[in-house]
Amino acid sequence: MAFIPYISELQRLVATTAVLAAAAFTASSAHAADESKGKKVVLLESFTARPYVATTEKSFRERALSYGMEVTVQAAGLDAALQARQADDGIARKFDLIVIQPISEQGIVPVLTRAKQAAIRLRLCELLLCPLPRRRRAGRGGMG
Repeated sequence: MAFIPYISELQRLVATTAVLAAAAFTASSAHAADESKGKKVVLLESFTARPYVATTEKSFRERALSYGMEVTVQAAGLDAALQARQADDGIARKFDLIVIQPISEQGIVPVLTRAKQAAIRLRLCELLLCPLPRRRRAGRGGMG
């Protein structure tokens, strides 16, 4: 249980970083808040029911709303194709910022290209895309 405060701090850091990326068009925080009023932001995640993701989404939403932004949150589960469609919808709807927790390293590349072509700001919030290295465990014959 010692790492729970670390997770909470990490959640705050991820949410704050993503919102500041949206709001920090200038150096001044007050000026950035004024600049951010009315901006449309979409947050694309995997599972919003997972505690970490739900807390990150809640923090993101609260901070963005405090800057006067309109926030839309969509979840795609583990379906990278659905997430790509959600991002394409965000591009078509002309969101000012798309924040994505990518489900697939390969699946997100075409979305990045399309967002760049449409001149839409896009930020990635990567959690863990690559599997952790296997570790040997006693009691399983050294198989990991």
